[in-house]
Amino acid sequence: MSPYPHPNIQATKATSLAAAVVGDTIRYTLSITNSGIDLVTDTIVTDTIPAGTSFVPDSVLIDGVAFPNASPVAGIAIGNVAPGNTFVASFQTSVQTLL
Repeated sequence: MSPYPHPNIQATKATSLAAAVVGDTIRYTLSITNSGIDLVTDTIVTDTIPAGTSFVPDSVLIDGVAFPNASPVAGIAIGNVAPGNTFVASFQTSVQTLL
């Protein structure tokens, strides 16, 4: 009996700053890996913007390429993720208030 093919998406998130003050810009980096044995199609990555910050328009990068008008709240379309592949999506927020 062979295993049923299926994707296995793993995501990690990191920030550019450990601590921030009002006016700082924080870059969030999301690594999305398909460690499964099947293609993942029509992949869309979403994330929430932390309270006290605002999304910086036109700051989305996917594997270092700018994606103008993309937003993590609306969803960043990264397309297909083949088995063993990793995409790196990032975006910036600006600290407006400290909570």
